[in-house]
Amino acid sequence: MLSKAQTPPFEIVDDSKTGEDVRLKYRYLDLRRRPLQNNLMLRSKVAKITSAKTSSKLTIKALKKGTITIKVKVNGVKTFKIKVKVV
Repeated sequence: MLSKAQTPPFEIVDDSKTGEDVRLKYRYLDLRRRPLQNNLMLRSKVAKITSAKTSSKLTIKALKKGTITIKVKVNGVKTFKIKVKVV
């Protein structure tokens, strides 16, 4: 053991049942979970594509509870459509 450390306030696993208030208080720990990392990477990719093109259109729709569809059009041409399950 290199040094002593406190036990995290919640277990850092993908399907955490910890309350949102605790996860938001310790956001830096919550961001270690894979679903949140995937959401950040997706947001970064969409932002990079839409900001790089001069004429781009981003449409975000909530289809049903927990699902979002993102459509990106660049210069009037549909480039991709993503369906995301929100965690």
